[in-house]
Amino acid sequence: MAVWLSGRSNTLAQTEPGSASSAGSVVTNTPIASASGDELKRKAEAGDADAQWRLGNCYYSGTDCKQDYDEAATWYRKAAEQGIASAQTQMGHMYEDGRGVAQDYQEAIKWYRKAAQQGEALAEVTLADCYEKGRGVAKDYVEAYKYYTLAVAQDFPLAPTALDALARSMTREQIAEGQHRASEFIARRAKTEWDSQASHPKSPDASGGSAADDSVIFRTEEWKRGIAAEQAEDWREMLKAAQALEHKFPGHPTVWYDLGLAYVHLEKYDDAVAAYHRAVTLKPGYLEAWLGLGLAYVRLAKYDDAVTAFRQAITLKPDYAAAWAILGDTYGQQGKRKEALDALDHLRKLDSSWADKLSDSLSRK
Repeated sequence: MAVWLSGRSNTLAQTEPGSASSAGSVVTNTPIASASGDELKRKAEAGDADAQWRLGNCYYSGTDCKQDYDEAATWYRKAAEQGIASAQTQMGHMYEDGRGVAQDYQEAIKWYRKAAQQGEALAEVTLADCYEKGRGVAKDYVEAYKYYTLAVAQDFPLAPTALDALARSMTREQIAEGQHRASEFIARRAKTEWDSQASHPKSPDASGGSAADDSVIFRTEEWKRGIAAEQAEDWREMLKAAQALEHKFPGHPTVWYDLGLAYVHLEKYDDAVAAYHRAVTLKPGYLEAWLGLGLAYVRLAKYDDAVTAFRQAITLKPDYAAAWAILGDTYGQQGKRKEALDALDHLRKLDSSWADKLSDSLSRK
């Protein structure tokens, strides 16, 4: 259902990779420091897209290996070419910043668009910012409004603030056109997703079904109802569909995430926390579920628990600018000015655009 937090598009990309042209043994020079790092590299060289993505993170952040942006770009590209939406977004950042590759704004936009087509909310917000400021593309407030709207629909933090600020510089006609473009984009993306699911069947799960085969879930009427309900923002109907899926597939983390998302929209935050906890228990590396858990805790004003969840997400992806922004905003809500400013300082080293958004949010508190 919602792609950011639920990680649906990322799940599809990781379990249903497209072209395997980047698979195979690749010789790299920067050593991996730990035994677990050696295993990760072995999997990445064998063509495992998720391992390629995580290995790129290791080289980018300098975790378990010497920091090397060239190596990071190599492995991000391999994962991106296999359809990992987060890796596509990261390739966009690499090209925009000129890290590990020659700076190329057009290439950055290309990768952001690929990720946005899969529903990667961070790519949507980044594209919106590019169109708003004319960075790599011609300045276009209507396109910026479209992409901010897509991110807002997925509850992406700080996107509502950016959307409201942009709207103040637009005419009613431009806003209406931006809303229309967002609706059309969602419809096209849904059709692409269904076509992809139909053309990429998978083999049954090796665990014997404790984590249900995605291709089976995607064919169910409950899944179809859930998607339709989310697009219509009918959260009660989405909850019913997710509950029905949970009875059929109790061991599938994405189902539990979708339950959490529906509960959040229905303001049943304790239930959302329980659902998100179940998702991360089933899949400890589920980045989006950790973020969802943190946001549910924020709604309950359980800020310490929220910070713990956001920190876990950052541990999984140390350079995730959006997670740092959410963390800083949470510290701001707690009145912990020093911690919020520390997060802002770290964010400025990662992404100036997100740093600007966090700074604006903190100034309002």
